[in-house]
Amino acid sequence: MKKGLSILALIALAAAAIWYSLTPQFPVALGLDLKGGMRVTLEPDPTKEGGTNVPAETMKQVRDVIEKRVNSFGLAGADVRLKSTLDGQQQILVLLPGARNPDEALTLISTVAQLEFRHLQNVQSERNPSARYKMNVVPGDAERGEPDTYQFLDTENGNKEVPQEQVLGESQLVVKGDSLRATSEAQLNPTTAQPYVSFEFKPDGARAFGTFTTESVDEILAVVLDNKIISAPTINEPITDGRGQISGGFRNMAEARVLANLLNSGALPIPLRPAETQVVGATLGQESIERSIQAGLIGLGLVLVFMLAYYWLPGLLACLALVFYAALNFAIFKGLGIFPPIVLDLPGITGFILSVGMAVDANILIFERLKEELKAGKNIHAAVDTGFSRAFSAILDSNVTTWIVCAILIWLGAPIIKGFAITLAIGVAVSMFTAITVTRTLLHLVMDMPWARNERLYGLNVSWIGLFFPASRQGAILPVYSKRKVYYGLSILAGVVALAFAAMTPFGMGLKPGIDFTGGTVVESAFFNPNVNREEVVKALSTAGVNEATVSIARSEQTWTRFELSASGVDNPAESAVRDRLPQAADNNFAADRFQGTREGETFKATGLYTVPVTEADIRRALATPLSAGDSALNLKDLKITVAPEPRTGENAVAIALIQSQQLRPEQLDEIKTQLASVGGGIVDPLYQANSIGPSVAAEVTANAFWSVVVASLAIVLYLAFRFAIGGFLNGLKFGTCAVIALVHDVGITIGLFALMGWLAGWQVDSLFVTAALTILGFSVHDTIVVYDRIRENLLHRRKGETFAEISDRSITQTFDRSLNTSFTVLLVIAALVVFGGESIRLFNIALLFGVAIGTYSSIFVASPLVVSLEQRLASQETRSGAAAAPRSSRRDDAPLTPARRERPSAPATSSRTATVERPAVDTESAADTETTGADRSKSSSIKPRRKRRM
Repeated sequence: MKKGLSILALIALAAAAIWYSLTPQFPVALGLDLKGGMRVTLEPDPTKEGGTNVPAETMKQVRDVIEKRVNSFGLAGADVRLKSTLDGQQQILVLLPGARNPDEALTLISTVAQLEFRHLQNVQSERNPSARYKMNVVPGDAERGEPDTYQFLDTENGNKEVPQEQVLGESQLVVKGDSLRATSEAQLNPTTAQPYVSFEFKPDGARAFGTFTTESVDEILAVVLDNKIISAPTINEPITDGRGQISGGFRNMAEARVLANLLNSGALPIPLRPAETQVVGATLGQESIERSIQAGLIGLGLVLVFMLAYYWLPGLLACLALVFYAALNFAIFKGLGIFPPIVLDLPGITGFILSVGMAVDANILIFERLKEELKAGKNIHAAVDTGFSRAFSAILDSNVTTWIVCAILIWLGAPIIKGFAITLAIGVAVSMFTAITVTRTLLHLVMDMPWARNERLYGLNVSWIGLFFPASRQGAILPVYSKRKVYYGLSILAGVVALAFAAMTPFGMGLKPGIDFTGGTVVESAFFNPNVNREEVVKALSTAGVNEATVSIARSEQTWTRFELSASGVDNPAESAVRDRLPQAADNNFAADRFQGTREGETFKATGLYTVPVTEADIRRALATPLSAGDSALNLKDLKITVAPEPRTGENAVAIALIQSQQLRPEQLDEIKTQLASVGGGIVDPLYQANSIGPSVAAEVTANAFWSVVVASLAIVLYLAFRFAIGGFLNGLKFGTCAVIALVHDVGITIGLFALMGWLAGWQVDSLFVTAALTILGFSVHDTIVVYDRIRENLLHRRKGETFAEISDRSITQTFDRSLNTSFTVLLVIAALVVFGGESIRLFNIALLFGVAIGTYSSIFVASPLVVSLEQRLASQETRSGAAAAPRSSRRDDAPLTPARRERPSAPATSSRTATVERPAVDTESAADTETTGADRSKSSSIKPRRKRRM
């Protein structure tokens, strides 16, 4: 009954996940590179206090505050960076994926949010009824969400109304919003059903606020946001706990949440104004998106085929669980109708696709254990249960270390890195759930059927190690430790070469930084043809010799002006002067290519276009203004001018190509301008502009990447030390330290590869490469833990006379297949992305491909021998210092101290064996391995180990 209910629950959950994933009613939230969004350029507002002569350090603070805001508002994948115009003015460029409401976007990011608590000491109150100003509160319509408004009358001047600014200017500042903790929260009053914002002061603010409210009971305290009173309550009692509420003035909960987010992100140090707002198209073409999806499907297909070919019946069940995993994971990305959806950009989709390859890791660990238990003679159901229970520790530890890396990427990474880390972390969590629940349920369901107990359906003898090391089929142990010097030598050689090429970066022969690290040039080019597309622009850039650029098409709604003029007495010199003077009417926003002049007898007629609103008076003034002191006055007789606005909105909105590339020289810019002029009907010359843009990741993200490695390494060391503390925490540090040495080895060699290829082939490193390098940390330690987990188990049940080196080799031999397979499925997916995916993330995928491959090597041939070498060195030091016990001094390769489950002392080892022969029918190392094998065989089903089939 219980099993039936579990199956029905899984079927219902699978059906719901598939339906929700495929239903168009719940769309996927796509990032800026896939769908587009808003592109907003902000600049200091010189008309307000603090908006002039803004230092560079202040602009960096502005960028940090805006980045916090867009992240807190759920605009995942947003990009906030500094840029400089050609005249040296600094601006803030904000890219908001999925945003379509310009007013809302500007409100979210450009509100100063300067919160102040002010004592209105000159306003009449219960305590001060004879004050100068009288305050009237005009209640808003609560049902319509209208805020209260505050009116002030000057009783000394005939009750004349005075502006709020005058009253606030005479008020006493109690405390500012920067004294608040970042814990403000929008809530709903259960009594009035009105929204309010709760807040909490920091200690200094709480003391100041408590002192004031204690001394000012029955006085009026105004809550002021950006010089506007949003609430003016009377202080009824002292507030000494540092907590309070802002109520009134909120039309709905959304407005209250906006204020709470603004308070949490902090106030802008200067006022801003929008310099430009555009609706931006996708930075990746449809072809790139389709190729990435195609690559993901091919990778998924390869994983399914491999699981079927290697694990047979269990592999088929894993494939069904994998389909369920993909549907459930995608449904979570869409928010399940409960949470805000995760914005998927191309790196995020890559994280999802990679998690598909990782999703079968847990299944592989379980199935390999299942095969061991079946070979040991256990019946089918006992083998399944034992396989799951014994594989769980490796599954848990490997996934936790991956979550550690993902958490650090989310904490310290740039926005583009965070999207990848979030999708990968969710994928790992869902894969663990599907492996432990879905696959297990399906196995028990199928194995109740007689046909499923046929030994031919389990691929018991399909094995990589049996193919590469045939002696293992007779129980031989892979001699890894005895050949450690070869593996150490290869790693040291690769590390030295990698370090050498990386060190040559300052001399132009190592790593080649991309625009994310170096900054570059942003070119904006407007077109008359509103249907110009990205592919046409990319082709034009390629013709101009610019092949490494990010291109998107923006739509800018503007009002242009068409004009017609006619005059008589215009000779050829005068006609040239008219054409030269017309641009002065609108600060050179004049479309020179669209000017046309004709003659009809004695009359000269001309038509033209301005790309901004222009009046007849503007044109007349321009024609009357000489270009230089030597220009003669124009004698235009019977001059007539007509102007007509030309709105460029909707489908007619101005198409603007946004091009971001490496720093371009002036001659390159001229060539780009020439090539773009031939695309889509010609370029609007005045809207052609080039800005230098600062690096978006350079110092900050490079530093964060370094600290990510440090923090992740320390976290992994501590976690593994805790989990592998077989003989105490300090003993467990050996495992954590060696795992970190191996992962630094993997990342370092990957960096060296890119340094070499940067010199030979111009491969660039950017923020995505940083993501790949940090992700390799998780993959590297993932495989290492598979081996360490078996060493931990074998240490608890070591055999008589077995040394630590022999335990390590035996553990590597037993886990060789699962170590290879857990990486192989990921490599299949990454290889599909490299071959069939889009160009924009190919180098990112190559970095992952190489990193995972080298990580597999280091997990087997570096990390495990390092543990043995470290243990021997520590034992040798203890012996020389006289601290070692007598039994230890009689052995060369001893294991760390183990709990009391170790039945017998180990016999002295006369030599370091490179290969030993074990009992061929038994390949599991539990306590039952030496004591209860016969009992297990007596309970076995019809499945018996056979060795006819080879891979």
